[in-house]
Amino acid sequence: MTRALTTDQRRHLNALAASQDGVVSRDQLIGAGLSDRHGHDRVVAGRWRRILDGVYLTHTGRIGFRERCWATLLHCGEGATLCRSTAARLLGLEHPPSPRIQVVVPHARRVAAPSWMEVSRQRRPLSWGGSPARTPAEVTALDLCDETEDVDTVIGLITSAARLQRGTGHLRRELARRRTVRHRAVLQDLLVTRGIESVLEHRYVRGVVRAHGLPIPRMQHTDVVEGRRIRSDAVFEEYGTRVELDGRLHEALTDDDVWRDDWVAVDSGHLTLRLRYRHVVGRPCRSAALTAGAIRRGGWAGRPLPCGPGCTVNSR
Repeated sequence: MTRALTTDQRRHLNALAASQDGVVSRDQLIGAGLSDRHGHDRVVAGRWRRILDGVYLTHTGRIGFRERCWATLLHCGEGATLCRSTAARLLGLEHPPSPRIQVVVPHARRVAAPSWMEVSRQRRPLSWGGSPARTPAEVTALDLCDETEDVDTVIGLITSAARLQRGTGHLRRELARRRTVRHRAVLQDLLVTRGIESVLEHRYVRGVVRAHGLPIPRMQHTDVVEGRRIRSDAVFEEYGTRVELDGRLHEALTDDDVWRDDWVAVDSGHLTLRLRYRHVVGRPCRSAALTAGAIRRGGWAGRPLPCGPGCTVNSR
């Protein structure tokens, strides 16, 4: 039979459970001066739930994502750190969730894991932050970049991490620290292009502007017009041209309508271009021709360069 808790023990247990989403371990209970059977007895009494051997939920409610995160850390022991997709979800990075809780532990440790837990080991010192402990955004993003072949996924992860950290300094330092990194060229390009904040912006600069020899625009530029702050995705300041990039795939207007409206804007001197994902990614040469036409009206004396055989940038 479990002894009644003292006031101090109850206060300590309540505070501990509150700080860990209701999850506690047997070791923590013993450390609080309770019996090693306290958790077991509470489960038998129908007051608590058992998550893992020696890890308990201090109520009978649902065992959700955060509860499993805490159970994983308590089960794996000191130094365990949530990582990859699990850390991304906790941090708010844009990445599909994993069905398993992913955790990294010191290399010398062996952990028996249930089917819903994925344990990896690491020799280098683990860096972590937050509660529950997770790898920081720069480590998480680059770890996930190493796992994917899709460049757009890489760009999405890095831009998401940069927004979260309000800059790319941590990402650049983590990239420099790693000897082997998948997609290093893309990552270096992405992290040194000032102001890029999305996959579409990167695609525009890389596949439309640079690939066709156009001047590099200033990204994420803000002006004050009639007392209002107006932000443009890309601005060719010298040539009076702005580009607005719309990542949505479906809108009321058709793609042909957008092309028509853009060319009317160019021909009439109203130099604000609006390009969608399908224009930038699906028709980069045509997007380059449109951009070149706009900046020519603003005084650019150059000529766009074909990006390769079959390029239509100069066909209009």
